[in-house]
Amino acid sequence: MRRQTVVFLLIGFPLALLSTALVGVAQWAAPAPRRPGVLGGGVTLLPNGWQIAPAGRHSQIGDLPLNMVWAPDGRYLIVTNNGWSRPSLTIFDTANFYIKSALAVEHAW
Repeated sequence: MRRQTVVFLLIGFPLALLSTALVGVAQWAAPAPRRPGVLGGGVTLLPNGWQIAPAGRHSQIGDLPLNMVWAPDGRYLIVTNNGWSRPSLTIFDTANFYIKSALAVEHAW
């Protein structure tokens, strides 16, 4: 009888502890799948798993900027916007990084 107790303590008890630990690990949930889209901080997750982040500073100027021309002094950028909203010419101040003004036009194509 004494021999059986020793065998249980040396083999059975460690196996019981190990199986309890493995059951706990097996019950951990897998991490939620990451969906493509904006992750925040300017980073976007692509469908292939790659992440991209734009270089430099970005500003929302319009819904479809098709052309940009520098003003003669080099401080302003004139942008044509030709998307769903009414076409416009937008004057963007590159020194202070803001839209100085926008002028709606009939056709900007």
